[in-house]
Amino acid sequence: MTDIAKKVLVSGCTSFVGSAIVRALAEKHPNFVIVVIDLSPPRPEHVLPERITYMQVDIASAKTLSKLFEAVKPDVVVHTAGIVPDLADRFGRQLEQEVWKINFEGTLNILDVSKHSRVGVFVYTSSCCVVIDDTCTARPNINEEWPSAFRSTIYGESKVGTTDPYQQDYRHR
Repeated sequence: MTDIAKKVLVSGCTSFVGSAIVRALAEKHPNFVIVVIDLSPPRPEHVLPERITYMQVDIASAKTLSKLFEAVKPDVVVHTAGIVPDLADRFGRQLEQEVWKINFEGTLNILDVSKHSRVGVFVYTSSCCVVIDDTCTARPNINEEWPSAFRSTIYGESKVGTTDPYQQDYRHR
């Protein structure tokens, strides 16, 4: 990206990855206008730069996202938002609807609104859980060429539909 002033919208700014991306963008591109959205306000450990604008937004609401995009008019969207259940809840089904609502439907909403708003660049950070549900082992070389595998957690299941268009009906199989 060039240093020409761009409006960048980052979803999921209170996540580990999202907050790191925001800090890197702000440091490397001081002319960028950066708006961050999340359902939860940033906490002190997220250490977001002062010039960042935070807005509390639920990505599961397409209507709210549309209004936001009309106001912000982002050139670039970096989508990191999602819910990662605690380990004990990942294998259960109690949070399944909430996980799917945010991780799957929320991702489709932000993608659809980005398309409709003619966003020039859309970056989506997914999860290695699309390939394997083992989050205890570092997998630094996983990329889009790895085949999707069986997922045993609701988190992995919710992520596969957003990254593999051939498996978007995975939940209903």
